[in-house]
Amino acid sequence: MRPQATAQLDVLRYLDVHGVASSKELLVHFGRNLSQPLGALLRKGLVREVESQFQADETSGPEQGSICLTPEQTMAVEGFWALCLEGEPKSALLFGVTGSGKTAVYLELARRALGHGLHVMLLAPEVAIALKLHADVRGALPQADVRLFHGYLSPSERHRTFLEMAGRESPCIVVGTRSSLFLPLEPGLVILDEEHDASFKQDEGLVYQARELAYGRVSRSGGLLLMGSATPDVKVFHAARNGGIALERLQSRIGEARLPEITLVDLRREPPEDGPFAPSVRDALLEAVRAGEQVIILHNRRGYAPVLYCETCSEPLKCPNCQVSLTLHKRRELLLCHYCGHHLLFPLSCPKCRGAEFLPLGAGTERLEEFLRTQLPPDTKILRLDRDTTRRAGAMQDTLGAFARQEAQILVGTQMLSKGHHFPEVTLVVVVDGDLGLNLPDYRATERSFQMLVQVAGRAGRGDKPGRVLIQTRNPGHYCWQHVQANDYEGFFTKEIALRRVMSYPPFVKLALVRISLPADRPEAELLAAFGSRIRALGLGAGVRVLGPAPSPLSVLRGRKRFQCLLKGDAWPAIRGVCAEMRKMLAGEKHVRMSVDLDPVDML
Repeated sequence: MRPQATAQLDVLRYLDVHGVASSKELLVHFGRNLSQPLGALLRKGLVREVESQFQADETSGPEQGSICLTPEQTMAVEGFWALCLEGEPKSALLFGVTGSGKTAVYLELARRALGHGLHVMLLAPEVAIALKLHADVRGALPQADVRLFHGYLSPSERHRTFLEMAGRESPCIVVGTRSSLFLPLEPGLVILDEEHDASFKQDEGLVYQARELAYGRVSRSGGLLLMGSATPDVKVFHAARNGGIALERLQSRIGEARLPEITLVDLRREPPEDGPFAPSVRDALLEAVRAGEQVIILHNRRGYAPVLYCETCSEPLKCPNCQVSLTLHKRRELLLCHYCGHHLLFPLSCPKCRGAEFLPLGAGTERLEEFLRTQLPPDTKILRLDRDTTRRAGAMQDTLGAFARQEAQILVGTQMLSKGHHFPEVTLVVVVDGDLGLNLPDYRATERSFQMLVQVAGRAGRGDKPGRVLIQTRNPGHYCWQHVQANDYEGFFTKEIALRRVMSYPPFVKLALVRISLPADRPEAELLAAFGSRIRALGLGAGVRVLGPAPSPLSVLRGRKRFQCLLKGDAWPAIRGVCAEMRKMLAGEKHVRMSVDLDPVDML
């Protein structure tokens, strides 16, 4: 491409930063001048048009015809099916260890529901998992009418599916993500797989929690909401333990597979000598590769380096809009803000001192992949799964499919690879930094870390060979580790629920997070002081405890200073009333924005 073709380069750079984009998004960003450069790129084959970033595999596995269940699975199915037949809205939890066959339970329940004339919704937190479930359904229920629905479908395809579902009487099964709940069906059975996942909460635009919306749907039809997980949401498991919802358990893996042995590697006693791995971890990795086995390596930080340090002025390069460090993406020659999308081409001169000597600090998945290519035998095939490698349409499916076909021995990635995937030949899972996320300023931080680590550990040993998990940590005394090692969710739950009771967090209170922002150049001290004293007095009268306002953990984002208040109370009406009064107080402040998040899943 000619250097003078700046408009085409701008479009390419936008797609490189943001990944697959709709024509509407491009038109909003580039305006009416889009058609000529986009047309030129299409003719040159540098970009292509796709219906969806994710395509269903129309050549799914062989038809099974019947579903074989273990005694544990059969007991769970019978218990849940009895609830379906009651004709009253019910909620239930399927609590099963990783690899215990929860999907088979879903499929048998779906088969019975369809035979009984009921519509079924089978929902996953991510499109990749939904595509796998879609293939499972088509293989196990070849005669069923199956629809796939998610937000990455083209608008015309979503509209067509919506119209098809309206007024439909013959039973069908919809497999998809949370947006499927808005389809005009009356479902007799809604299943949320991996119900603990934060992706079931939409916290931008139309804010909703899929769990609550799903229960609203089955309340109209008198159906069953079934939630499944190996690491349930603490609030959901608390309700199940106290009889609020039905509970069935799957305590054993299918067949001869056993849960993997989990070992903590104390980096204080065994520091890495070269690269990110302790010597014992490096040796285990080399041993697995030489034996021809597959390995998953989790590092929940994408990019090459999270910080680029200028050696001339001794300052990291930061996003001017968010005041967070720009992440270096070496292969893409970019410095990128993961919050607002601001980017700079690299190499570059330091914007502050014009220096040209930089030191990358820390490591992301890209740097980890680069290191592995220098340390492992040259013929070792390595794949990487993160948001950078899955920007191209179909890339995630290609990567997961290649690893499942054993075309690569190593899969490096972020939490995208931690759940819902079945790789029977994986014998070793390595977690590079188990402490990432453990001490974030969020009351759910430990729960989320526990869930992610147990889920990724569950990828090992799902076939005939035993599995091992090595987790590197600098804080082996943290209470969560003993429960991770023992795969002891209930022990973790007992500890975590006791802490929440003492600190007055859900499920023992109702919690709302109020976010307030204003332009970065606006003074806030006087406004927030007066506002804080008024809302605390208001909360006191309503029986609501108000904490804040205080700076948010991410104090500046997209050019705006951010503050937040926590509201704790015994009833939602009282909390909503306080929030309504807060809006009235700020109604005259045209530069101030306020949002309310009831039962927040993200406290940052």
